[in-house]
Amino acid sequence: MYMLFVDESGTNSKDATFTLGAVAVHESAMQALNRRMNDLMAEYSRLTDHNTDDLEIHASEMLNPGKGSPWKTVNHQVRRRVLDRCYESLRLMEEEGSAGAVAFFGVAMDSRFKKDYSVHAREQIAYEHLLKKFDDYLVRRTSSEMGWVVHDRRIVAERDVRQWARGWQEAAGALGRINRFADLPLFADSKTTRLLQVADLVAYAFWRSYDKGHDQYIEKLWSQFDIEGGRLHGAIHLTPDYADHKCSCIPCSRRLSGNVKSIR
Repeated sequence: MYMLFVDESGTNSKDATFTLGAVAVHESAMQALNRRMNDLMAEYSRLTDHNTDDLEIHASEMLNPGKGSPWKTVNHQVRRRVLDRCYESLRLMEEEGSAGAVAFFGVAMDSRFKKDYSVHAREQIAYEHLLKKFDDYLVRRTSSEMGWVVHDRRIVAERDVRQWARGWQEAAGALGRINRFADLPLFADSKTTRLLQVADLVAYAFWRSYDKGHDQYIEKLWSQFDIEGGRLHGAIHLTPDYADHKCSCIPCSRRLSGNVKSIR
């Protein structure tokens, strides 16, 4: 069984980009990835009045903690260092042989893409791309194993996402039918699992790159995205600039060039 943990960034109406970030983890690797991130947080729990489990890895909160956040009492430079270490820890997974057991996925949607569509319809497009990429990943990786999606809790979207997924399982959507899901997506509080917190890191890195032009986090993750045979399957940038060959980001340039270059 593969689990896909999903989070999103850019839901504020002022954001220029809506992003979905996700990590697919085989059941055999879930415990190790969870322990990796938990051990890292344990190193810093002594800096606060909270225990390790209360220190949620939430990128935007770590950079700008609000009132009541356990990160509020931690020095700004230390918080940035902790976040840097989180991304560096994810980067190192490839060197430690996680290929095939862990893979990242991302969808970035430019606010100009289908701008005449409703917010609801645009998010549906983004989710279809993400879930279809996970389904295709399962088909390429294994002949029999199924997948299950766990999404960070977002009450306003839960019913929609479940209905969309059910529809794509029953009949082909714009990208084809989804065949390898064991059940409809589940929703959970990100505070309860480090794996949803890893998805937050992916979503935030994607958003920060496309919305703010800051690539220091996403650059650490590219090699862990779903890549096979030199093709980048795990990421897409939905933008009108792609059709005009005006976007030079990695997902767009790889699609235009035939996906033959390595990402490092």
